[in-house]
Amino acid sequence: GVRRYRVEGYGIPVDGKPRGNLYVNLKIIPEENWEMDEATNNLIHKMSIPKKIAENGGQLPLDLLFKKTIKITVPAGIKTGDRFAPPEGKGLGVMSPKKRGNIIIEADVVEKKGLFGFLRR
Repeated sequence: GVRRYRVEGYGIPVDGKPRGNLYVNLKIIPEENWEMDEATNNLIHKMSIPKKIAENGGQLPLDLLFKKTIKITVPAGIKTGDRFAPPEGKGLGVMSPKKRGNIIIEADVVEKKGLFGFLRR
């Protein structure tokens, strides 16, 4: 949807008066496997997790916006549909970089097959 933000003191000064407020309307365009919880500013990412890592835990790379990648720790024993949060503060900012939402990972546990796994049935 469209979100409206107000930035105090960044508007245009008129007739010698102090600067007013700047209003910015942003249209959020969905990205594949990502959604935003507008109430919390958390980003929810549906992520495929190999079964072995889901069972035993481990680390996986997570590509963020602006070509940045972080490593996340997958807790042991997760199942498809389970949610977990990597380090806090990687979600969207709420008019301030100090007030960021979180990224929530929704697990999609997948059976990882070898190159010729499709031949074995």
